[in-house]
Amino acid sequence: MHEFLRKWQHIAHTETTDPGSYFRVLAKAEQITHTGHNPDTVPAEQMHELIRQRLSS
Repeated sequence: MHEFLRKWQHIAHTETTDPGSYFRVLAKAEQITHTGHNPDTVPAEQMHELIRQRLSS
């Protein structure tokens, strides 16, 4: 029960700072489930390069 409440406490806090965020996450999950891919993904090498750039700054 405590685990459940902890999870929902986080979601409730997020909703107060960004209303509708939970429903956007659910919609995104539905889109990924139906299409089989996430259109917002970034190739791993591109992400590694971004990390390298930030670490060298």
